Amino acid sequence: MSQTFPRINRQTTFYILVLFVIVFNATAQFKELKKLQQQRKLITYRFWGDEYKELPRFLKGVHKIGHFTDRDLLKEKIAGVRLAQAQLMLVPTVIDPERTDYEFVLVECTTPHKALAKLKELHLKPVFLNPKIGVLLGKKEK
Repeated sequence: MSQTFPRINRQTTFYILVLFVIVFNATAQFKELKKLQQQRKLITYRFWGDEYKELPRFLKGVHKIGHFTDRDLLKEKIAGVRLAQAQLMLVPTVIDPERTDYEFVLVECTTPHKALAKLKELHLKPVFLNPKIGVLLGKKEK
């Protein structure tokens, strides 16, 4: 006695194929999400703008300030991020990168000692100092 299997019509075949594709894609997406979650745990996010939150009270009515850093803004990603986040905290004051001929100049160096030395070199009087990260706001001496 031979067994016969019921014939599967085209519509049933199509539904089985669609179901297979959905399950396959969902599994692949789940694996990718798992990888992404693991990577995100490794990456810490720091908002550097908090280091500049005290500056606006010294810059009331100032439209532009200069900026000096001993870091390479093009090669060091963090240096560019710090500048962008500082600009975000100082709106509406505009930071003009690598220009020191304004009344106020934001000096960012790798150490506070380098920042103080640059302040003296530029003949600026310190107005604000964040010693943890070497950020100084200087004002031109009159």
